[in-house]
Amino acid sequence: MGHSVCILLSLEYECARGACRKPRLSENSMFKTIGSYVLAGAMVLGAADTAMAQRQSPGVSRDTPAQTINFTFGGFFPKGFDSREDGDVLVANCDEFDGACSFLDFDTDGFTGLTFGGEYLIPIGQYIEAGAGLSYYKKTVDSRYALLVADDPSTPQEEEEDIVQELSMQQVPLAFTVRVLPLGATNPIQPYVGGGINVSFWSYKEEGEFVDEFSNVFRDTFEDSGTKVMPTILAGIRFATSGFSIGGEFRWQTGAAELDPTAGFLGPKIDLGGYSFQATFGVRFD
Repeated sequence: MGHSVCILLSLEYECARGACRKPRLSENSMFKTIGSYVLAGAMVLGAADTAMAQRQSPGVSRDTPAQTINFTFGGFFPKGFDSREDGDVLVANCDEFDGACSFLDFDTDGFTGLTFGGEYLIPIGQYIEAGAGLSYYKKTVDSRYALLVADDPSTPQEEEEDIVQELSMQQVPLAFTVRVLPLGATNPIQPYVGGGINVSFWSYKEEGEFVDEFSNVFRDTFEDSGTKVMPTILAGIRFATSGFSIGGEFRWQTGAAELDPTAGFLGPKIDLGGYSFQATFGVRFD
């Protein structure tokens, strides 16, 4: 780029940046893996649905609980910096000092973002419901070196530029859940609580301008991805008719994934925990 660094701190980390390898995401591999989990979940839920049907008498009443195709839309709120796991890469990037980031300067609350998805819900009797669903979340946050600027010899000193990057986090959770409906699945007002597991297909990327061991600014991309199985709990309420349902839901998940040690990140982990508030809309059928 022809830029050099006029103020250089934290040189040990930047030397590691200059020497690191750059692994590439394989989106085809990720979505093939997602597909295999979806197929396995569909087989499990299909078996549960068949078993339930076989238990029912031929003269089943209209009060039989309905199956539901559920759609969700809301916000995902990652863990705050004071509760993230030790070694988390975002905490390490910020390197907070006296209430502010001292290494990479970015909005520590900026990873809050939209999430949306869908799920298939099957009643198991009047008070239990099993489900499998897929959702999506991605957020990119602008970042810059807090104490470094680029010195371009072709510009006046006062026009020195920030050294900027983008930090991106993505999760595609495949959730297998069980709900308890204390008022029953045929009551028009249906509060519920439940839990299960999230198989989260995650990716993390840092892209933009960095500083090498010779104090030169260069452009590059550092990224890693993987799969993490995490526990999840949920609670919500919905109003249901014979054909539709509408409601709201809270979900919480916790877990951290190990980052590739050759990827050049400052921290060895990425904390994937957080919670979401979502509106739900369901299409119900027998």
